[in-house]
Amino acid sequence: MTATAIPLPIVEGIYDIQPLPEPAPGILELSLIIAIITFILATSTFLIWKHYFSLKSVSQRKITQLHLNYLNNSLSAHDTIYLLSKILRQGLKINYISENTILPEKLLSEKEKWRIFAKNLSMLRYTKTEHSEKDIKNLINESQFWLKYWP
Repeated sequence: MTATAIPLPIVEGIYDIQPLPEPAPGILELSLIIAIITFILATSTFLIWKHYFSLKSVSQRKITQLHLNYLNNSLSAHDTIYLLSKILRQGLKINYISENTILPEKLLSEKEKWRIFAKNLSMLRYTKTEHSEKDIKNLINESQFWLKYWP
């Protein structure tokens, strides 16, 4: 016996076997896609807001601008230190800067650094002598440090 091929029915030159049409996305898949896109947009918006508009970020930009104003002789050294103290208190959300300020638990290991910073800031703020540019630059750098790491 010889094997004979079974002829397949042909419709206009195409075999009569057609793939099933791809199903349209169901309501569950569409809901999942919309939820993922919404989550990504909300997270991105939050991170952008936090980066540009949080109190710490605004304070950091103000301190940078304050330093530029000081370097351009738009502000005196005393005014610069006074405004630096004010901006830093706002950014850290504390009422005063002193050696006795209670540090957050995260920064307890930096207590001595804070004590020195607060002492220098107070000393430069309340003396009438002219301050060196190096002193002010150090205070500005320290302020940026505290804004960056204060929780």
